[in-house]
Amino acid sequence: MKNDFLSSLLNIIKAFFVGIAYGFYDLIPIKKTPRNEPVDENAEIGVQQQHHRTAAERTSSRLRRTNDRSVLPVHEDHEDNENAEIGVQQQSSWKKYYKVPEWRYFIVREITAQIVIVLVLLIIVRTTIGEFRYIPSESMLPTLKIGDKLFVEKISRLFRKEYQRGDIIIFFPPASASEGKESILKDPINLLIRLTGLPFLPQPEAYIKRLIGLPGDKVEIIKGDGIYINDKKLLEPYHEGSPEFIAAYSYGAVTVPANNYLVFGDNRNFSYDSHYWGFLPKDRVIGRAAFLIYRSLDQKPHFFDASML
Repeated sequence: MKNDFLSSLLNIIKAFFVGIAYGFYDLIPIKKTPRNEPVDENAEIGVQQQHHRTAAERTSSRLRRTNDRSVLPVHEDHEDNENAEIGVQQQSSWKKYYKVPEWRYFIVREITAQIVIVLVLLIIVRTTIGEFRYIPSESMLPTLKIGDKLFVEKISRLFRKEYQRGDIIIFFPPASASEGKESILKDPINLLIRLTGLPFLPQPEAYIKRLIGLPGDKVEIIKGDGIYINDKKLLEPYHEGSPEFIAAYSYGAVTVPANNYLVFGDNRNFSYDSHYWGFLPKDRVIGRAAFLIYRSLDQKPHFFDASML
């Protein structure tokens, strides 16, 4: 019993690794020979016996039943009928997928191959085209609200060296923003988690901010006034008519070093951004927020409550 269990386990492990290899092989755009399902010999024999028995054989069988001396042929014919019925049942029953070793191997192998194909295509799409993200905080008000869902594109970085000032970018925070703890782990499991972005796996934290300072820029924030880039005031249309979002603090002046950015939330006074933790290395940028794909419309009016004052 123990040997049978170990043999089955080794067979499943082998099917798993063979399935991985088949998955990558299936991604190669060449003509391939289809992989056939395993053949159940009993089912095959049963089906053949059922479908190829001629009328003459059935007539002969009835004649033999009338002869007392034909016990053995009758028994054989009855056994053939049972084999045919069992064969058909075995061929159509779902239980064969885990009871028959050949079918168990086949199912594990093919499911693994399909999972590999899906993961590879998912990684290609997320790495070269884009992904979806949602807004978890109020740091980007009034531009973005909590719960907004965005499409983050990654195509533009293939055609230009720098993101542009004013782009809303998504990035992994530097260690200085996490009390010195590195958020990007480089072991194979965490790498697979980041590349696939599967929602049921623990994803590393990502921030969304507006890119303000490019490499070489001199940046200064004047309290209650705004941002100055290289001694010129930066006009930010998303703050027009909303002075409460303008910074109530002073920062800088600082010069952005090479291969780094300076990023701020649009809601300057409620944003954990570069004025807290410094510069953002370019290699931590995930992509650029391209467009809003969903915003909840469930806000309802309510009565004024003087007791809350």
